[in-house]
Amino acid sequence: MAKQSILKSAAGFLPGLVLACSLTLSPPAWADQQPAPAAPAAPKIEAPSPPNGLTLYLNGMHLPGWEPQPFYMWTQLTAAAEQSDATKAAPAAASVPAPPPAAAPAADVDRAVSTVSPKLPDGDTAREAILAEYRLSGFFRKSFKRGQRSIYIDVYDFQTADGAYGAYNYLRRGSTTVMPRGDAGSEDDASISLVQGKTFLSIYSTSRDDEESKEVLTRVAAEAVKYIGDKGLQPSALSRLPSLERVRGSEKIVMGPNSIRRFFPAPFLNSLTLDPGHVLGCVADYQIQEPAKERLKLMVLTFRTPKEAAVNYQNFLTEIGVAHNDDVSTRVNQPINVFKSGHTYLAIEQRGADLLMIIGARKRFSPALVLRQVR
Repeated sequence: MAKQSILKSAAGFLPGLVLACSLTLSPPAWADQQPAPAAPAAPKIEAPSPPNGLTLYLNGMHLPGWEPQPFYMWTQLTAAAEQSDATKAAPAAASVPAPPPAAAPAADVDRAVSTVSPKLPDGDTAREAILAEYRLSGFFRKSFKRGQRSIYIDVYDFQTADGAYGAYNYLRRGSTTVMPRGDAGSEDDASISLVQGKTFLSIYSTSRDDEESKEVLTRVAAEAVKYIGDKGLQPSALSRLPSLERVRGSEKIVMGPNSIRRFFPAPFLNSLTLDPGHVLGCVADYQIQEPAKERLKLMVLTFRTPKEAAVNYQNFLTEIGVAHNDDVSTRVNQPINVFKSGHTYLAIEQRGADLLMIIGARKRFSPALVLRQVR
């Protein structure tokens, strides 16, 4: 009954809210935005998850003593529609019609991605590029002010649970909680982050050691999680990471060139085909104690086919050979190749459709200690 009352109140309060899931109403009087045009027939964009009431709940929320700020919304569908309208408005150039693209193989369907880049209120283009690789389909922000203090409630909706989990590992604050909210959660004195299914929720304030603000954050998180869809599973990519000596909290999902370069700054990455939809992987740090203490970084990168992985493996070795003025043609069939890179060692190995890479090793034998644990 409480949920129905909240939804009913929110619906009355926001007659102009445009939901990310193709629910289009007239624009609210307080929102400085134009009505979203109809979604175009092309390019085809995968729709976000069905509406779960979270956006309506947040917009209908009133925090006593806090002043609500304008609601911010970006959705993939409306962005694609705006791009389509801009294309239609531009004068057509005379050109020879291109042949229709060939249908993607069945194995590639689950990796199909859109090219619509998100527009976030903070204007962080590097973050936007990574979230685009994670297949962000909608972003919503509700904020409140009270004097010099502010509270932000950010909702990120993704096309896949892998993307939502990747955003959680990328943007979460604080340490993992013992009793997580959703599928996973973390918090500190001024923030609560959680992921559930295809949704990542970040709630944070600008004031630390503020008991009143933290109480509000806790209450909002406990209520908001009720409006998110069913729980999901930890991405299968993360299960590839060995648990022994892994640094907890260092795990990251990578799904394209921006996230790979952000979380795995290895040399010669320009030799690899890292386009979104071609790769899916994970990164983590390892703190080795024996026989020598050092910290390594491991990446497990999965391509669509073993042949694609083999081509990238050969390209990577060729690039190293050119840089070191060395003939590496005999190394292709070796199980693990280790190279000196500055003051550390870089290791690479191909296993079927996987490329395993390690950077940061100070001892030549250290990479093999971690690589042999990868399943």
